[in-house]
Amino acid sequence: MALGLNHAFWVATGSDGVPTTLSGGPEPPYGKNEKLNEWATPVHKDATQEAYAQAGKASWDSGISAAVCSAVDTMENAVKNWPMNLIPYSPLGLWLPNSNSSASLLNQISGFNAPQPPGTFLGWNFNWGAMFSAIFH
Repeated sequence: MALGLNHAFWVATGSDGVPTTLSGGPEPPYGKNEKLNEWATPVHKDATQEAYAQAGKASWDSGISAAVCSAVDTMENAVKNWPMNLIPYSPLGLWLPNSNSSASLLNQISGFNAPQPPGTFLGWNFNWGAMFSAIFH
């Protein structure tokens, strides 16, 4: 039985012109004491950003223009400065954040305000509250 769950992530190109996947997840990937980490991975040189996004079933696209570079740079900087191995992780994203929570957080801080992707009800609406202040301020 398929549950219809999805993993939210970003494929973005900032002012450096490099298409990059911004994605979060648990570390270690399985086991106890998982922490929510965030990674920036350049898109494979032979893949176009459009093809890569389609493979991931993109649910929203800002388009590529100079107008969105600042927002993408903000997301990339947040990932670069992510407090690795410090944020507790929960697969359900209810009382603790999960990978969809981190994608939603990048959405919020970028100012894109993209709609919630399908199948991301677990974690997308996580309330970062005081944890956000401790991480990014």
